[in-house]
Amino acid sequence: ITIPPKAFIIEIESVGEYDEYDSNSHWEVFTCRLVLTDDGTTPITEAEQMIISPEHLNYISPSDLLEIENVINTIMNDRGHTREENIEQVLALIKLRALFEVSTILELALWKNKMDETDDSNAGSRRECRVMCGADGIIP
Repeated sequence: ITIPPKAFIIEIESVGEYDEYDSNSHWEVFTCRLVLTDDGTTPITEAEQMIISPEHLNYISPSDLLEIENVINTIMNDRGHTREENIEQVLALIKLRALFEVSTILELALWKNKMDETDDSNAGSRRECRVMCGADGIIP
């Protein structure tokens, strides 16, 4: 299968026998794995696969992607929601994480710009520029 360089592949395994009169007789188990590939391919497996690879993944650090992988496993295996609702939660999580990363970079750019304007390299001025860089709040 050809995939983007960063993607989450979710494999779906059906468990139990389907019984139209008993909704608890059959369910799906989801296993998520992060794939970082240079050649854009991943092996085909027998399990049903779902690939999640929004552009937002490009803005998230590899360590955060690993954390997200664990959260995706939890979200996708939540039997209290439909598969579609769980996928929406996963996409919202990825978008939120990407926005956090981008806003942090923007804040650092504002701080650097303020430092360049002051042309003062002492630690007190640096701290003051960070607090007074023009942002309404400082991201921890």
